[in-house]
Amino acid sequence: MQEVFSTVNQEGQITIPADVVERLGLGPGETVVLVVDDGQVKVARSESVVDRTAGALKPAHLKRPPTAEEMRQSAADEIAEQVMKRMNG
Repeated sequence: MQEVFSTVNQEGQITIPADVVERLGLGPGETVVLVVDDGQVKVARSESVVDRTAGALKPAHLKRPPTAEEMRQSAADEIAEQVMKRMNG
């Protein structure tokens, strides 16, 4: 980890040094995220909501989405289970 120093100006702003901008792959007009935690600030490249959440809801154990037949069978199994519970309960 490398420490890089920057000075706060009168408006409360800092300049991100060019080598840090380059290492983060930032270009003009891009947004960065400042994460403040326990007296420290982490600067990171901002990603779109789509990039940050892509795959978040996909079950890890599935390598591919279920087919229509698999979904139909799963629904039929669930319905049958619910019917059996009502009949026995």
